[in-house]
Amino acid sequence: MKIACVLLPHLRVQIEWQKEPRYQGKPTLVFDARHNVIIEAFPDSIAAGTPLQAAVSRLGHPILVEAREADYQTAFDNLLDDLETVSPEVEPQAIGIAYVNLTGLESLYGGEEATLKRLTKAIPTGFTAHIGVGPGKFLAFLAAKTTPAGNWATVPQDTATFLRDMPADVLPISGENIRRLKDFGLRTLGQVASHPEGPLQAQFGKEGVSAWELAQGIDRSQLIPRRHQEIIEEKLAFVSPVVEHEALALAIETLLERALQRLSGRRARKALLTLGVYPGRGTVSKTVSFREPVADVRQALFVLKNVLERLQIPGPVEEVAIELSGLCGDAGIQGSLWSDVRQRENLRESLKQLEARLGERSPIYQIKELEPWSRLPERRRALTSFNP
Repeated sequence: MKIACVLLPHLRVQIEWQKEPRYQGKPTLVFDARHNVIIEAFPDSIAAGTPLQAAVSRLGHPILVEAREADYQTAFDNLLDDLETVSPEVEPQAIGIAYVNLTGLESLYGGEEATLKRLTKAIPTGFTAHIGVGPGKFLAFLAAKTTPAGNWATVPQDTATFLRDMPADVLPISGENIRRLKDFGLRTLGQVASHPEGPLQAQFGKEGVSAWELAQGIDRSQLIPRRHQEIIEEKLAFVSPVVEHEALALAIETLLERALQRLSGRRARKALLTLGVYPGRGTVSKTVSFREPVADVRQALFVLKNVLERLQIPGPVEEVAIELSGLCGDAGIQGSLWSDVRQRENLRESLKQLEARLGERSPIYQIKELEPWSRLPERRRALTSFNP
């Protein structure tokens, strides 16, 4: 199998530079505002997870950008769609890293060079990318990592020489085991490969075997193409930004009615609620998994209203979007002809949604009679969990 690794370093930073070209090339920190830690940084001297204050003190006066993971994921998904115009088999590993199966494409495009040119053209203008080609994902990744931006490189036939001086840090094993490898004096892949497999397995378990095989150029991992799922999306833009929850709830109900009408007898397992915040503050989004697949506006609205109440929205909302996914056939729930039974079913559904929201059994109880004739008050009634 011939695999290409498409590597876009600092993709989150690159996306922010696309939005604000004046930031291009300047020290930039993308941080998690909730925990005040770095998610991605340019230059590489700042590692992910570094406290924001420590990173700022090291860089002086960097550009600070609050992370918008939903925006980054959307941009990366669009990139994957572009890569799939070249090859039908594309596997995302993380934001900024994708693997493309090139097997059989040379005869389609007229050779390896023509294929890689097509792959390069599929990358959106303005983004910096490195492309490496090898017989496995690990070797392709290393080829991409050591290739200048905008170019591609193929792993040479002599893989031992190619891997020999690579630092052990590139191995896809835990940070603790990387540290232990260095404590044993194994700082390069060549040094790891020079040791017998047995002692490494004894010291590091399965990761020791994996490290030894990869250092030898043996990559047993398979390329797993991403799976596509049907998504139903509806959007609504306000004439002027709103802040009232009542207006947002009404917009969500309108979008749900539109989206659920398009289910054509099916049900949805998940919903993604996205709020576009004005002015230019990105988006706030939340994915909801329904306890049971829904096809009813009332059921879905009950859950999404609860989500809306808990969202922290940093400004007025100018756009609301809902995506329904995880579509499946009708669950076969038949409505009752009797009103009292229907009420019980409605109450049961509300309790299920409440338990899904709380993540535990519903804290609602009922009083049941046990021995109403007893002289002891505590034996007349009992408090039990409510089960309609």
